Amino acid sequence: MMKHFLIASCLLVLLAASAAFAASVTVLLPNGSTWRGHTDDHVMIEYTAGAVKNTVKGVLTRSGDLYLVIKKDDGSGEVPIFRSDIVGIQVLDGDAPPAAKPDTPSDAGSDSAGGPKAAPDAPVEETETLEIDDKYGVFYLPLREMVGLEFRPEEIQMIVAEADEAGPGQTIILDIESGGGSVFEFIVLAEVIRDAKKRHQFVAWVGHAISAAAGTALCCDRIVWKSHGALGAITMHSGGQPVPDEMEEKWVTMLKEILRESGHSPHWARPMVRNDSWISYIKDPVTGECEYFGTPQGIQGEVILSNLGENVVLNKEEAIECCLAYGLADNKEELAAVLDLPGWKDLGTGEKMSKSWLDTVASCQEDMRRTRAKLALLGEYEPMIAIRKEIEIYKRWLRWWKRAPNAMGGAAPPPEQIERMIEELKLELRRMADANRN
Repeated sequence: MMKHFLIASCLLVLLAASAAFAASVTVLLPNGSTWRGHTDDHVMIEYTAGAVKNTVKGVLTRSGDLYLVIKKDDGSGEVPIFRSDIVGIQVLDGDAPPAAKPDTPSDAGSDSAGGPKAAPDAPVEETETLEIDDKYGVFYLPLREMVGLEFRPEEIQMIVAEADEAGPGQTIILDIESGGGSVFEFIVLAEVIRDAKKRHQFVAWVGHAISAAAGTALCCDRIVWKSHGALGAITMHSGGQPVPDEMEEKWVTMLKEILRESGHSPHWARPMVRNDSWISYIKDPVTGECEYFGTPQGIQGEVILSNLGENVVLNKEEAIECCLAYGLADNKEELAAVLDLPGWKDLGTGEKMSKSWLDTVASCQEDMRRTRAKLALLGEYEPMIAIRKEIEIYKRWLRWWKRAPNAMGGAAPPPEQIERMIEELKLELRRMADANRN
């Protein structure tokens, strides 16, 4: 009992300290107005969860860059509300309902109605803390290697499904280390993210993010850099050759829309895709906000990021200075601090998903090397034995097509062609068998 009395006392001290040092809070509302208040205000917030509007009343206990935390009046605990979901907020007249008093040694044994209380050693405070911590967790997914092969939409869809089960308003972190790949595969990736952003927040944690991997990062609401991070050069090629200007312009138009939706300047699109463009910015020394330009301005304080003849690629210093980076983090604990989370807590299975798929791709590629080597050695066998071995190899390829289609594209003929090859080999085997019988 003394243990819980001490815990309760500590909580009361912390609450008193919070009230004494209430922080100012500023919220920009969708109608362009600004709400200003403090972390101990009793408020009513109207917010959206997907297509549904909700209202919550309670005490504003915490303000982060991404969300506010409200201690609800109904006594059900604290709830985080993302700033981007807030429609309206107002201070309520009168004080919030008083918080339930902690147990003390003098009142143990009965509740306010005179009934029996829970056992004094029940860990009420610890359990509640764990439940609250869960609300600040993230869904973390590493994305590695080539876009369209190891780095693909399927894992993003799976982590989004896990976030959906937890309810709207989750934070999904895409840990990106990739030199790019298929821009056309990126279009599928972008649509998956854009749809999921109707319900959740996306954070790109970028290391090496080039070409289609950079495009994926720009789909996200926030971009956090690693120390070695680089992002940009979203160039388009087909078979190693540049694509027609008309197709590239369509890609620029799509990227501009992605940037707008993510809260980034559309001026980034053209200089990342084409080398016939320009981007520069000036930074307000008071607010720290950046204004971007697509043509030279020749004004004091203008910083040039990309000239004609080059695609823009940003390192960490440039990204932070030009306001594209939300922060800098080299490990998960630092990332949690940048996002103003109380600590790192992974609520999903993204790391397991990523490792499983990377292992599958590696196994497929290794098996393809071995089976192609075996095909080259079939001339050492008797003809009928060689055909049977060839059929078995092609059947293995069909199984890989089902397990890892991304890895098989370009590595083997399409499944329909392999099936025809198998049928032709079976016919040849029957002809040889008939000839031997005769």
